[in-house]
This record gives sequence, C-alpha cells and structure tokens, in this order.
Amino acid sequence: MVVDNATVLANYFAISELTMGLTAIAIGTSLPELATAIAGVRKGENDIAVGNIIGANIFNIVIVLGLPALITPGEIDPLAYSRDYSVMLLVSIIFALLCWRRSPQPGRGVGVLLTGGFIVWLAMLYWLSPILVE
Repeated sequence: MVVDNATVLANYFAISELTMGLTAIAIGTSLPELATAIAGVRKGENDIAVGNIIGANIFNIVIVLGLPALITPGEIDPLAYSRDYSVMLLVSIIFALLCWRRSPQPGRGVGVLLTGGFIVWLAMLYWLSPILVE
C-alpha cells in the first residue's frame, strides 16, 4: 500500500520514485527513531538515542536493503550511485569525525550543521532531480 501510494504521489508531483523514497518515505519511516532519540535525550539517556540511531541505520542498510535483494534482485537507479551514495558516505564520514573528536557531546552547533546539511541535500534533490514529463 505504501509503495503504491508513493508511486502515485511521485507521478502526481512529476518526481522520480527514487526522490520520493529518499524524502517522504525515508522521513516517514524515520519518525519512530526520531521520537525515541528525543525521548531518550530528554531523559538524559543519550546512549539510548545514539544506539537507536546507529542500530536503525545498520539494520536499514544491511537487512532492509539486503533482504529484498535476496528475494527479488533488481536494478538500482544509477543516480543513486553517483549522487546519493556519495552523500551517504559523506554523512558517515562526518558522523565518524564527530564521534572521534574530544568533546563527547555534540552540542547545538553540530545539530545546526547536520540539520542544515539535510536541508541542503533536500534542495539538491529538488534542483538536480530529473523532471518527469508524461
């Protein structure tokens, strides 16, 4: 049902299914992790928040990407390799650097950097995604 509706929305807004998956679907499926992270941080349980984020991302990459590939192998949009995997690698490097720095707490500056980076990435998706005309 989600896949069918996402396809309909992608066609309605004349955007690619890849872009729909990278934005609306990804944000929607990440809201539980966001709620858990915020609740954990508010209670002073920072390790729960970080563990949830890292665990969910590892699970998504290994299982959510791997299991469907085992069941029904398919093609991946070449744009995902050239644009989106590069962004994912860059974010992973930034996260690693944040983990290895001297201050154990990220602070608001890091929050602004990461949130701003996400907004820039969304803008990049908008400006660089091919427009579908039917």
